[in-house]
Amino acid sequence: TLTTASFTPPAGSVLYIAVALNSNNDNKVTSITDNLATHLVYTKSLSQGSELGNDTIVYLYTAPVAVSKAMTVSVAQQSNSSSRYAFLKVLVATGASTSTPVGAKGGGRGATGPISDSYASTVPNSLGWLIYGDWAQKGVPTAGSGKSVYDSYNVSGEISYALINQAAATPAVGTSVTMNTTAPSSGAQIAHLYFEMVPSAQ
Repeated sequence: TLTTASFTPPAGSVLYIAVALNSNNDNKVTSITDNLATHLVYTKSLSQGSELGNDTIVYLYTAPVAVSKAMTVSVAQQSNSSSRYAFLKVLVATGASTSTPVGAKGGGRGATGPISDSYASTVPNSLGWLIYGDWAQKGVPTAGSGKSVYDSYNVSGEISYALINQAAATPAVGTSVTMNTTAPSSGAQIAHLYFEMVPSAQ
């Protein structure tokens, strides 16, 4: 089980929970919860990758916050392997849509080099994100133009994970957005998931 440090999200904010793990021998996320008396509602938005064999799998969950309270978030995993490495990042977004926090989304698995995911923005002033996991551990990826590596976790000789975001919001609906990496030039079974963070004011 992975558990965050305590944090206090503002009322009306949205939690975006990014999880990545190596799925060797059927490792997978089984649940997400918190330490509150009345738990938040965690919705799985998307996952990419395989829960079987030597691979990585990446997940995105969201949860609206009605009342501001100090809390922790925990991710429980089923694990049939002693060689397990996982990444957990909780983004607290103020001004995000609590009813429809995710717009465009997608991704894939099995990439063996730089990846490139494109989508058309669904609302004005949205922000693109990319969750990345490389089973071959070729190092933290380099983000494409207009993007940056927000956070990463690298285990030498084992696994590489990263969370990449757009540097600036996309102003207009229908704008083509590409979430991509430019390095490393080779990898193995890279799982990647992109999503559009939707603002509340349209």
